[in-house]
Parts: sequence; C-alpha cells; structure tokens
Amino acid sequence: LLFDFQTFLLLVAAFNGLVLFRFVKAWGSSFVGVAAIYYAWLYLATQMATTRYSIAISFILLALLAFFEGKRWLTYVFLLIATGFHVFSIAFFPLFFFFGRGLSLRWALTFLIAGSVVASLILFAMGAGYLSWMPFSEKIAFYADTGTVGSISAGSLAYVALNLVFFFWLMTRFGDDARTRVARWSVFYLLLFQIVLWMLPVFWGRVQIFSLTVQACVLSNYLIRNRSVLGVIPAGALSLAMLIKFVADPAFVSYVPYQSYWVDKLLADTA
Repeated sequence: LLFDFQTFLLLVAAFNGLVLFRFVKAWGSSFVGVAAIYYAWLYLATQMATTRYSIAISFILLALLAFFEGKRWLTYVFLLIATGFHVFSIAFFPLFFFFGRGLSLRWALTFLIAGSVVASLILFAMGAGYLSWMPFSEKIAFYADTGTVGSISAGSLAYVALNLVFFFWLMTRFGDDARTRVARWSVFYLLLFQIVLWMLPVFWGRVQIFSLTVQACVLSNYLIRNRSVLGVIPAGALSLAMLIKFVADPAFVSYVPYQSYWVDKLLADTA
C-alpha cells in the first residue's frame, strides 16, 4: 500500500515538526535548543503516544502565532480546528483571552492558594455525593478517582516546584512584552492545574504539553542570548534525565527506535 499507518504517523510527525519550527522561529529562539528540550520531555509521551492531541497542540501553536500577528479571527479558527481534533482544546480558549493582559505575582499566588482551598472543598463535597446533580460529575469523579490521586509522587512534587521556580523567574527577571505575558500566563495556567486541580493529573498533563513548549522557547532564548554555560548544563542534565526516564519506562518500550530488533539480535541467546 502507498499509504499505511506508518506513513500516516510520518505525515503527522512532519506536520507537527514544521509547526514547531515555525513557532520557535517566530518566538525568536533557537530551534536546536527548543527541539532538544521538546524531544526529551514531550516527544515520546505526546508525538508518538497521543496522535490526535499532538495535532490539536500544533493548531493551538498556530493560533498563538496568529495572536502575535494580531489576527484574532484566525486565532479562534485555529482553536476551533484544534477542538475538532481533541475536545480538551476548549480549555485553552480562556487562556488566549488573558494573553493580552498583565499578571501580578501577588494576584497569582493569592488565586492559587484560594483556588486550592475551594477545590479541596468541592472534592470533599463530590466524595460525599453532594454534587452528584452537576453535569459531568461522573466524568470528573472518574478522573479524580482516589486510586489515582491518593498519593502524589516525589517526581510530581519536584516538577511542580520546578514550575514554581520558573514562574517566579519569569515574574521577576523579565519585562512586560507580549511574549513574556504569554509565557507568564502559560506557566500560571499549568500551575493552576497542578496545584488547584491536582486531583486531575490527566488534565494538567495535557496543559503541560503547551506550556512546556513555551517554556522551552523562553529558556532557549535566554541561554543563547546570555551565553550562559552554567544555565545550559543543568537544563541539559535535567532534559537528559527526563529522556532516560521515558526510555526506561516499560510503557514506552515500543517507541524506542529498533529496540526490539536489537534485543532479538544481540540478546536472543541470553534467555
């Protein structure tokens, strides 16, 4: 066949790669630097595992490019197309509304703390059955199953702490240009899901795919502009550690190129 599933995956990867390249160049960052972070943190978990959502994220990035160019109508056209591929894209509509507005550190921290309290009360009410009348209550209860969120791993806590540090860095070390506002709101939105809606890890996992792409652009641009070798080393080490984590995870065995071939070839007689 001229067109099979492997060809389809190749076309999807090519489309997503071209969109990422265009987005990075429009941001003014190094594509090599961003791609290195993207490959280590997102490629296996997004590009090769969630095809529909990877396409949706590409259209969200195109929507952000249109936003930068002042084409608001095209922004929402791309967002609607993204929603056609994955309904969770609706969650990004309000984010685009705030991109043009400033964000203060005091307001952000107050909202995160107050939101955590309110979310905990709502979670208690749902567990007690007080909110069973609400639309989608069963769906939310499924995602917030106690077996899933009964405990938060040390790695997840470290990742939340890393995003908090990154957010403080954005709020205190950068100006108030359009791209900085987008970066601040993107990281804040991720923290909103991680801290306030911590009981829905599936959701904040989806938000991080967009936010981490923006973070990679900011970090790559900063390191290259300031020629910070001391910054490149920890960023590279952290990305390498994340890539090793994915490669070592049994859930991603099928995504490691030629792994099965070489295991059969070299270790066939070791069983």
